[in-house]
Amino acid sequence: MPKSFLIPAIFLCVIANNALCQAEVDVDGVVESTEWAGAQVIDTFALTYPYKLTKPKLNTVVKILSLPDGLAIAFICEQPIEVARNNPSRPRDATPNSDTVSAVIDFDGSSSRAYEFTVGAGGAQVDSILSGENSFNKDWDGVWQSAVAQNDAGWTAELLIPWSTVPMAKSKSENRSIRLSFDRAVWALGEYYSYPGISAAQSRYLSDFAELAIASYEQSSLSVVPYLSTRYDLIGRSTESRAGADVSWRPSSNFGLTATVKPDFGQVESDQLVVNFDAIEVAFSDKRPFFTENQSFFDVRDRNQNQLIYTRRVGAQNELDGAAKLTASTNGFEYGAFAATEADASGRDFFALRALVPGEAVSVGYLLTKFDSPVDADALVQGVDLKLRVGERQAFDSLVIMSERELGRETSTDFGATASWSYTEPAWDFKGGVTHYGKNLNFNDFGYLARANFNNISTATSWRPQKARADGGAVSYNLVVDANFNDQGLRLSDQVFAYRQFDPVGGGFHQSQFLWNRAGNDDLISRGNGPLKRSARVQWREVYRSPQLGKWRHGISLQNLEEGLGGRAWNVNVSESYQATNALSLELSASFRRSSDWLVWRGQDLIAGNESLFARYRRTLFSTNLNANWIPTPKHELRLKLQSLIINAADARAVRLGANGSPYQTDEVIAPLQVRNFGVQLRYRYEFAPLRELYVVYARGGIDQDREALRDSVELFQDSFDLRDSDQFLLKIRWGL
Repeated sequence: MPKSFLIPAIFLCVIANNALCQAEVDVDGVVESTEWAGAQVIDTFALTYPYKLTKPKLNTVVKILSLPDGLAIAFICEQPIEVARNNPSRPRDATPNSDTVSAVIDFDGSSSRAYEFTVGAGGAQVDSILSGENSFNKDWDGVWQSAVAQNDAGWTAELLIPWSTVPMAKSKSENRSIRLSFDRAVWALGEYYSYPGISAAQSRYLSDFAELAIASYEQSSLSVVPYLSTRYDLIGRSTESRAGADVSWRPSSNFGLTATVKPDFGQVESDQLVVNFDAIEVAFSDKRPFFTENQSFFDVRDRNQNQLIYTRRVGAQNELDGAAKLTASTNGFEYGAFAATEADASGRDFFALRALVPGEAVSVGYLLTKFDSPVDADALVQGVDLKLRVGERQAFDSLVIMSERELGRETSTDFGATASWSYTEPAWDFKGGVTHYGKNLNFNDFGYLARANFNNISTATSWRPQKARADGGAVSYNLVVDANFNDQGLRLSDQVFAYRQFDPVGGGFHQSQFLWNRAGNDDLISRGNGPLKRSARVQWREVYRSPQLGKWRHGISLQNLEEGLGGRAWNVNVSESYQATNALSLELSASFRRSSDWLVWRGQDLIAGNESLFARYRRTLFSTNLNANWIPTPKHELRLKLQSLIINAADARAVRLGANGSPYQTDEVIAPLQVRNFGVQLRYRYEFAPLRELYVVYARGGIDQDREALRDSVELFQDSFDLRDSDQFLLKIRWGL
């Protein structure tokens, strides 16, 4: 090219910052000036943990480039040799336990939802979806790139987030207005630096993100990811093969369609062991790719974290034939649909419609869910959610729910509503809320409702003194007050929860907790057979977590609480983390509880007249968890997860529930209750490329409940390792086309 043409071309490229003239960013962790020429720069971070909002000890610089391939972000972290660097390899979405950098981005700038992209100094990736103000859901796994590099002055990280990774509204101009927050954790100092100076621990977080204008681009994508798995049952000596596929099509940033055929129900993941004798169901997360992709749009929750759509319901009873999901937006209006159907004659159908008018100050949404079953009840649920942001300090959130459920010829309808108001200052937060759930409110067929027939008024206050302490640490005081009663006006147990947290220089924390429950009624424990009167109860708890001490980190919790009808219990939790090498980490935790009065409802088969039977046991509970991770290279991961839990309950005293709700003791004989639960999973994962993975998994586990033989707790614990209700070997491959 003649020089007469070359010089004007270079001049126009620099002035206009034309994307076609920009060099592509090579995501290798090395922040080269030529690659990042023309980037927007942010370097005004503040110390937010401990929460002081002072200038950090170490400098952090962030560079942002909007490119045709995606949003590129570079972190330049000052960290001289005298400040130890912690850069272990960790599995995806595991707590990094290392120096980290994070970008949390609201691509629409509407304060409705944002996406977290965190990178550890050892290369570990963590991503999640932020909704509400400060609720992070780590089930989502996006497709994005990152790399880190070390140097004498510190370390650097580069991220590239393709525009097709997240749904976003079309921009009406050449620029897109996004909102964001950047964070950095310095493990050796126990400090967090943030831009702007906000913390997810505050009642307002997402609404206070900083605004940034970037060049707008469109990107389309199509991915087809079939899988094939073969499971060999070591007990039945049988082999079962499964095949299915996940499809994702995004022709533009504001339209997405995902579908799944015969999805894998998470055979390569394992849930935490739970033995639940309470009346409230335990909720679990979902790791199936289809149910995490773009699911945040349908994730409507109330202030108590009840969900109108709980995806673990889908495919839990029967194998899932298929499901599809659509999300789109136009002219400031977002909408979507969800449908799934289970196999066999008893298979159930799930359907949902969602509409949302998002906005930074006002956001209004509507969700309809429909559940059809040939053997269970049919259900229709509707919800309207409203979010208001008033100025820089106040936020108001509400959700109104209507449910209609048909079982045979009977139809039950009811409604519920929750609302909360928060006010945030640098030194303190206040949040107040109200809840009403009608007696017949029910959205558990497709959603998750911990309990209906409930009314609550609550306040939560947090105070962080701004005066500098001589030891350099930070302290906060927190108070939560709840008043509870059901829809018939029956007074439930009110509570006052107070805790103080101290965050010393260098990391770790110490928390002191106090909980007082007022005398009241428990209307759930008898499973609908009358309320049980409970006396006032007091408990306290001390929690300590050490800073990183070389390769070790320690934790201990000591709790004294009142259980049952007046007996006390001690609970001890200990944890140890050991970073043997950057590639190998070990985590071991154990929990021990000794109760003199564990109250358990004994079931409908033991009802005499209208008087429920309960057992007051002397109980020992012991659980252990071992997690080991070896990541020799970024593409290879070997994980061991071992869990054991035993309950040894004996010396039962029989209690009947009188007509007035007062318990009285009887001389009935109740057998011991001894439970063993065990699970182990050894998983190897190899990543050929994004969306192309091989899994080799061995898993064994089981649960046993014995009400006849009486054994000591040590014997129960030893015998738990012999449980073998399931014993299988799994080979699975996902191969994106």
